[in-house]
Amino acid sequence: MIDPMTTEPNDSPEWGTYAPSTSVAWLIGLARHSPLGRGIARRLIYNAINRQHPDPIDTRIWGTRVRLHHRINVSERKSLLRPDLLDPAELRLIREALTHPGAVFVDVGSNAGLYALNVALNADAGSRIVAIEPSPDLISRLSYNLDRAREDGLIDPAVRLDRLNIAVSDTDGTGTLSIAGGEGNRGLVDGEKGIEVPVRRLSAALSDISITTIDAMKIDVEGHEDHVLPPYLDDTSPEAWPRLIVLEHLSRADWSIDVIADCERRGHRIERSIRNNTILRRTASIA
Repeated sequence: MIDPMTTEPNDSPEWGTYAPSTSVAWLIGLARHSPLGRGIARRLIYNAINRQHPDPIDTRIWGTRVRLHHRINVSERKSLLRPDLLDPAELRLIREALTHPGAVFVDVGSNAGLYALNVALNADAGSRIVAIEPSPDLISRLSYNLDRAREDGLIDPAVRLDRLNIAVSDTDGTGTLSIAGGEGNRGLVDGEKGIEVPVRRLSAALSDISITTIDAMKIDVEGHEDHVLPPYLDDTSPEAWPRLIVLEHLSRADWSIDVIADCERRGHRIERSIRNNTILRRTASIA
């Protein structure tokens, strides 16, 4: 059984082991700082990078040291080439929601933890960030990058980071995490090959670490959102409901419950719909 509270020291090679060559560093800079960092040109630049450096790349984004596994993870690839285009509106709204003492951000389906890292770099003392990710490899990479930022003094020492190596659903127990497809596109599956992971209801997982209010929540669980958010709202009082929700909506047609409509019924309103995500803000409490 995997320990659901992951705060392990990371024994990966020291940062700099995977430093890019001069030519790869130049290509990364070209993508980040010129009009060629978009569309077909960006794909051509990335193909050139991948041919020369298919291993992870040690680089900096948002002023901090990171190790990005670009070849196997879309979000890390995007962050390598254009970190400024990683959901900028969503991250801005989350950061704005955390500008008071004791603010709480819960990231459900953290992937490699780039949302959590961005928020941690900007969080005030006393804030709490909870990153929930079932993949042991991804939670390890999340820890590695957060630990580098901690070492460099870029995260306030009074910001608490909880890393939960679990899947979330509408039951407690164990489940199978798919190993098919690219990282970041894997979810709980039935009858397929995968790895066994602990599964918790979100309300129970957050209760275990004494989370009673949530200022902002991001949910991206590969179509399983209907098994995560409605049960959480059913299990908790309105005082515990997220004030701001960034909800991936790509699987809306397949949800058993329309999660967006359910949130609206409970007093959230749609603030924005941005490509992959719907932004919901709580305006009233409706039992």
